[in-house]
Amino acid sequence: YMARGFRIAGPNWWAYGQFKDALELGALKTFGVEDDLVKNVWPLPEISETKCNNTIDNNKHGLLFAQDHVTRYSANFLSMLQEAAGHSIIGPGEGFNASLCAS
Repeated sequence: YMARGFRIAGPNWWAYGQFKDALELGALKTFGVEDDLVKNVWPLPEISETKCNNTIDNNKHGLLFAQDHVTRYSANFLSMLQEAAGHSIIGPGEGFNASLCAS
């Protein structure tokens, strides 16, 4: 999975609630900013870590968020996507794909 802008997207992210069922079923894992997921980015920044953000942080633990510009999926990951869709487990790609891959 190749992407730019890996971050942790917690409950403050507008789309986080769309993953409720998948998280409750254990289909996706959540991760923390201190987890060693992206070899060249540690600690992972929170989604709310921007100069113009003045909201209360609640994103130290959540989904792995990625702003994908170039994406190359393996056959294994495509099978994971197909299986998840077969179980009606879907969500916005910027939170779903990276979290599914890391799960």
